[in-house]
Amino acid sequence: MYINSEINKISGITFDRTKKSKNGLYCPILNAENIKLVHNYVENESSYSATSNDDFVRKYFIEHKGDTSLSSVITKVILIDTVDSTNLKRLLGKDYFKIMAQKIIDADIEKIIMQGGKFGNKFKEIASFPPKKNTKKDDMNLFVFLSKYITRVNQYCYGRDDYSIMDKVVKDNLKYFTDKENGIEIPNLEKIRLSYDFDGYCEIFSKILEKHSGVTRCMIDHFVWFTFKEEAVGDRK
Repeated sequence: MYINSEINKISGITFDRTKKSKNGLYCPILNAENIKLVHNYVENESSYSATSNDDFVRKYFIEHKGDTSLSSVITKVILIDTVDSTNLKRLLGKDYFKIMAQKIIDADIEKIIMQGGKFGNKFKEIASFPPKKNTKKDDMNLFVFLSKYITRVNQYCYGRDDYSIMDKVVKDNLKYFTDKENGIEIPNLEKIRLSYDFDGYCEIFSKILEKHSGVTRCMIDHFVWFTFKEEAVGDRK
């Protein structure tokens, strides 16, 4: 476990003294107050504070609410891939935006997103691709990208909070917040990713929300991501 040293700059954070990271820092406790404090810091004070790029993405999604034309979905795919660094071009090639957009349109998922419904096998239909030639992988898994697309549309276009983003930091570290006494058990998230169980993944966050009122999925995502994020070349500022 690695803890982001910047977490200590946030006034009022309380820590779990039984959980110490490899770089000698304690893990913040998962509670509503800490979640709000970290979220507020990420949004307003950290080097990842809201930027004009983020505002542009949100504005575009709002202005194209419900628009499932190829051009609109292509633009949303490009925006998410660029801002959230999901590396679709490296995975799918130069026409990545058309390939992914067409799969999203063919699956007709806008109504599900609009209503906050379950995806079942539709998620796998969109997020899985045949393997590239000369690889040992069974398929290409784009769980991370699609979780971000669905969540952004749900949040920006419809003002809802039904879905949760998966990224590597959250996937690898959410387990440290297992709390069996409060009914929060974190299953193997890599298995969830490999099985394309997006509904199951979102349900984990639903249980956390039940125990910690007044927070959102986005706040929880910021809390976990920022707590465990390792500094890397390319970080803002």
